[in-house]
Amino acid sequence: MHRSAVVNPEPYNATIVDWRDCSDTLAVFTIAPDGGAVEPFDAGQYATIGLPKEHPPVANPDEFPPGDPRWQRLWRRAITMASSAERRDRLEFYAVRVDDGKMTPKLWHAWKRGPRRIWLDEHVRGEFTLVDVPHGRDLVMAGTTTGIAPYLSMYRTYRDTGRWRRFVLIEQCTRPDELGYRAELERYAAEDDTLIYLPTLTGDDDAVGSTWTGRRGGAASLFEPGALAEATGVDIDVSPDTCDVFLCGDPAMINPAEKPLLEREYVIRDHKTPGQLHVERYW
Repeated sequence: MHRSAVVNPEPYNATIVDWRDCSDTLAVFTIAPDGGAVEPFDAGQYATIGLPKEHPPVANPDEFPPGDPRWQRLWRRAITMASSAERRDRLEFYAVRVDDGKMTPKLWHAWKRGPRRIWLDEHVRGEFTLVDVPHGRDLVMAGTTTGIAPYLSMYRTYRDTGRWRRFVLIEQCTRPDELGYRAELERYAAEDDTLIYLPTLTGDDDAVGSTWTGRRGGAASLFEPGALAEATGVDIDVSPDTCDVFLCGDPAMINPAEKPLLEREYVIRDHKTPGQLHVERYW
């Protein structure tokens, strides 16, 4: 994700219309653009949202009328949509609040205390998509916490279309309450035999709790030869010949996951190089 200040003389052009707290620092929220819809986008791309640099948290968030010179500098943040690319009038996002951050405390304040208005760049960008991935392959998607957002968009957009052979979604978090889409993904997996959902927790016993019965450990270990097939009970050949791998989120997960994949001759895709390994690091 990218954070910076940008000159923008216009006031808010979108509204936060829905919000779901997943934990004390994680939330799913929906933005409706005033213009009715953003431009067409591909699942996995991101939009940029912004709030004035001098925006609340302050006592009175209504003190920023249109034309106020304090509008001229926005803090902005690029954030991937979790919603289907078929729905351009309601954009769903998954975000973590960083208490000393420049943007996310303002975002939480905008919803909790008003006025729930926000700036939205209607030009959508990003290359972390399925555009160059051939149809009918196995797709293995690993993400840390909010790093699963692009995979949700991909699945919601293409489910029931035959876009892939299998869609394996590995979600790595520290605590169970950070699995913000767990119920939805478990429901999808029960309905769709092409989807395999594999949540995994890395926290200690105090963080995970005594009731957790699922997988423990980092997602990176699942990319060792044979590990994914053993964990899922499904014969998945994690090979560049048949499978594209997507890694999104914390570099502490991505960096060790890359090593065994590169040893198996995966090539990292970028805007110049075609490849079967797609990487998006969040700092």
